[in-house]
Amino acid sequence: MKTLLIFPTPVSVMPYGILYIADVFRRKQFKTRLLVNTFKIPYSHDEFIKIVKEEQPDVVCLSFATLNLISIYKLIDGIKKAIPAIVICGGPHPSSRPDEVIEYKSDIVVKGEGELITESLCDLFTDIHNKRGYIKINDKELIDGLKKINGICFRDVTGNIYHTSPQERNSNLDKLSVPDLEMLDKNAFRAIDGTLKGFNRIENGRGCPNYCTFCDRSVFGNKYVSKSPERLIQDILFLKEQYGFTDFYFTDDTFTIKPDYVLDVCDKILQNKLDITWACATRVNTVKLKLLQKMKAAGCRRVIMGIESGDNDWLKRTRKGYTNDVAIKALNIAHEAKIETHVNLMYGYPWETTEHIENQIRFVAYVKHMVDIFQTYGALIPYPNTEAFDANKDEYNLDKWWLKEKYQKCGQVIYQNAINPYAVSTFYQRNLHDDTYVYEDYFFKFSEDYKKSVRRLGFLLGRHNLKAQYEQSYVQNGYYYLGVLSRNLYEYLPNLEKKFMKNIGLKNRLHEYRKIGEFIKRN
Repeated sequence: MKTLLIFPTPVSVMPYGILYIADVFRRKQFKTRLLVNTFKIPYSHDEFIKIVKEEQPDVVCLSFATLNLISIYKLIDGIKKAIPAIVICGGPHPSSRPDEVIEYKSDIVVKGEGELITESLCDLFTDIHNKRGYIKINDKELIDGLKKINGICFRDVTGNIYHTSPQERNSNLDKLSVPDLEMLDKNAFRAIDGTLKGFNRIENGRGCPNYCTFCDRSVFGNKYVSKSPERLIQDILFLKEQYGFTDFYFTDDTFTIKPDYVLDVCDKILQNKLDITWACATRVNTVKLKLLQKMKAAGCRRVIMGIESGDNDWLKRTRKGYTNDVAIKALNIAHEAKIETHVNLMYGYPWETTEHIENQIRFVAYVKHMVDIFQTYGALIPYPNTEAFDANKDEYNLDKWWLKEKYQKCGQVIYQNAINPYAVSTFYQRNLHDDTYVYEDYFFKFSEDYKKSVRRLGFLLGRHNLKAQYEQSYVQNGYYYLGVLSRNLYEYLPNLEKKFMKNIGLKNRLHEYRKIGEFIKRN
């Protein structure tokens, strides 16, 4: 049998999860092809359908998040009309809204982790195919078999949507394959300096035990599970020997959640004399000086802290589980350990006041000497299956906002989700701070005073980050004041710069660089 796996949403960095699913199909003797849509080499709808017709797969799998759903559902419909394949969907959005995805013509939805479920589906498909020479979704034997597989939903013989029991989490990630990167078109991910964007990422741990109100935990849940230190070292060695990588990023939501585990990993890196550098995300209430010093000795060069806010009321209401004093202490520890620190900040809840942002500004001013980079975005997106969505969907008419044309590019940073970022963002938003969702009242209505405070915060963050990116003061000042000019123009004529940049036909090369700053330096 043949399967075609599609990651339909354009990306610039290699997506990991779908590679694991592709490996399951290959191990189960399916002839497997993987298509990942990228900004550098994008597939149109017609191109996807053309490949589907040429391949004539028995199974088509799509993985996607809450982004560009109109085009994704159109693609599913096109696939169903083109060939008699079984269409399976998985990923964050299918996991959080499985019934909706079935309504839009997917045959099967995989909820949560996909590897074990995919193994069971492959076994079922193979068994029926060996008996009959084909598989089709309305076959009673297939439907009966699907009912025995946990973690999925589909339409039964009566046409009703049937949900099986939840699938238990994968408790042994060491059994996962080392993803076969050769399945990907490397040119689609190659940055201008030759770097393969995302190929040095290692998915090590899954799940987060915290309960922040803005997070969707549909796929991996709250239980943290990680690979063994030995398996993590194996993954590092493979990527180093096969592709020459010496710098890595561990994708765990909170890599330091188990300090003894991290210390063991560090010991093995040192014992094996791997001579690598690496980065990870951490949480401020898991940071200890001895831990970070050991991480530094083992090659850790950067930690990313999702502090989100310096306002204690905000931290309490979003259930972050710590105060700003704890965040300040963690930054001090990282500073003392001489590890580069990146900080994520957030705002944009409808209950926020100007004072919340002013406290954020005061916090940034107080800690900025200990922070290398602040993220240049941060507005809340009320994703489905989050408390932020459930609490506000009725008052702000958020039900199925992801199916409205206006919101199709709404990811963390709007310009990073567009084929032409110049048409949807300004110079200020790309280089100082992206305040699109707040200033244009995308999801919630904000007061003018609140927006002015967000603007002040954006200039503060942008100025700080420019100093971190460029050594020459004249370059820093040049980009800063261009940003000021851009923001002032945006204030009074919000679409003028976007229309001008779009109409002059400037080639979009932003996604060919690892960082937006690298693009600016060379152009």
